[in-house]
Amino acid sequence: MNPILALAVSILAGMYLWIATTKVLEADQREPAHDPGRLIGQLGEAKTDISDEGSVQVAGELWSARSEQTIPNGTRVRVLSREGLTLLVEQAS
Repeated sequence: MNPILALAVSILAGMYLWIATTKVLEADQREPAHDPGRLIGQLGEAKTDISDEGSVQVAGELWSARSEQTIPNGTRVRVLSREGLTLLVEQAS
């Protein structure tokens, strides 16, 4: 094996690993692009009838939702809180 070729391949592999490791560490330090906690207080639209369960569209995304009162399909809703990936909503006035 040619020692110059081995050195060149080793340097290139080391550079690749350095860049990949740097990018992974940068991604780990970033703020999440989407924080479900920011949905609290936002308005959305009921996509199904909501009581014990249903679906709402908030911030351009479809979410599972529940409400203490029945909310008909197509009604404007306000997000009160979040339980995991389910939003607790009320009818917006």
